[in-house]
Amino acid sequence: MTAAGYEEFPEVIAHTSAEGTLAVMERYSDGRERIHGSRKLESKLKKKDIDDNPFASIGTGVPTAVTNTKCAYNKVNIGPKSWTDVDYIWKMTSSASYPLPGPQQVVEANLTQPSAVWENRGTDCNVNYPIMKIETFYQGTTSSIASVNSDRTCGLLPDHRNTVTFKAINDPGTLAVTCAYADATRIYDADIAFDSSNRNWALNQNGSSLCSGTTYVLGGVAAHEFGHAYGMAHAGLHQETEQVMRPEMGTCMWSDYSLGAGDLASYYAHYHF
Repeated sequence: MTAAGYEEFPEVIAHTSAEGTLAVMERYSDGRERIHGSRKLESKLKKKDIDDNPFASIGTGVPTAVTNTKCAYNKVNIGPKSWTDVDYIWKMTSSASYPLPGPQQVVEANLTQPSAVWENRGTDCNVNYPIMKIETFYQGTTSSIASVNSDRTCGLLPDHRNTVTFKAINDPGTLAVTCAYADATRIYDADIAFDSSNRNWALNQNGSSLCSGTTYVLGGVAAHEFGHAYGMAHAGLHQETEQVMRPEMGTCMWSDYSLGAGDLASYYAHYHF
């Protein structure tokens, strides 16, 4: 996720053929796509476009009277891969420099709630939907570090552990980066790094949610990054869709603990029974 006013960093998707041929796609939220490497793999990298609201097929969805943008926007935005027949189990790096007002257990609380907002389908929109098939579990701390480099690139050696880390990201506009690794059928590793060098983070602590100036809400950014970890793509341009998966965030925005209709439609597209 990018801070509002900074240039968007594209989503990057890589695909390797059985023969070892590699293609990499850079995808921007305005629809631009750049492919490097094998053109033969281009179709493998194309996202699945679903223009209709998938809730319509089960007789539910967003009421036509809704005018709130967060609830009226219902376009599906998903990546090419999802988790298959496995739960998302993640840990937090124990050696991290936790953001103030810390301590560790407060930071954990500010991450576990947004990590589960997708599974619990937390929303203020009047949307009905069936139970979905992925569960999320936080299993404490680890000495492992997220496979995310300081230059916003993904490491070449995923360790099949889903790790969340606070580390320096050498770009003033980048709030956090998610690196998700997939094989031919499913995501098998998704790491998240939150920037610890260029910004202040606001935390909800003991019911108090203080935020001012150039402070960004950790839980809101976390909800977005966990969305990427689950296979969600960016929703629309900049901030106008009001979805958790929009590509950028302004300061002191607490609304992202609540999923928009497009967020829910995308999650349903990947994980309905």
